[in-house]
Amino acid sequence: MEASTPGLAGASAFEEKAIRETEDPSSPMESNSTQPDNGTKDPVSRTIHGWKWTIAMVTILSTTFLFALDNTIVADIQPSIINQFHDVERLPWFGVGFGLGSTAVLPWGKAYGIYRVKWLFVSTVILFEAGSAICGAAPNVNALIIGRVLAGVGGSGMYSGCLTYISVMTSNTERPLYMAGVAVAWGAGTVIGPIVGGAFAGSSATWRWVRQNLSYCRYRSS
Repeated sequence: MEASTPGLAGASAFEEKAIRETEDPSSPMESNSTQPDNGTKDPVSRTIHGWKWTIAMVTILSTTFLFALDNTIVADIQPSIINQFHDVERLPWFGVGFGLGSTAVLPWGKAYGIYRVKWLFVSTVILFEAGSAICGAAPNVNALIIGRVLAGVGGSGMYSGCLTYISVMTSNTERPLYMAGVAVAWGAGTVIGPIVGGAFAGSSATWRWVRQNLSYCRYRSS
């Protein structure tokens, strides 16, 4: 009679096999566990490089810059608007309207996961341009507020599209760098906005050209 292996008394056939494979260094289970983990390769690999990639990134980041610029550009042109329309009661809506439209960033993010990114991004650019054009040609305060809301909706779509494009076009190793670029573009636009608005408000171009130039800059960068 063969001597029983220690630890196998009373064990089932399946348990005996598992214990023998664990104790045997040449078993497949042991050899697989000792193999080094090389990690998983990044599935994303860019097909655009060089100056084409530079132009693409500058264009995409410019959308975030203009969105942030439009957010604070009204800070120094509000007195000029009030002097023209004589409606100080609706003054808070110049900023609130844009912020209200910017809340659309949540549904935009969902839409980018469902529809084609390219055409959805272009549509948000057109919406932002339309809102800026309405603000520049506004005959009254109500039209200006509506334009601000539309610009906020379109701008939030551009911002969400910028993040989406960077996420799908970059690898895991380089993505943090370009995401930081989005933050830099946003910060630069937020700081420069009041300066640009004040320069136009104090010139012969008047505050209306602030809105028209935003629309033109967005068109040129597209």
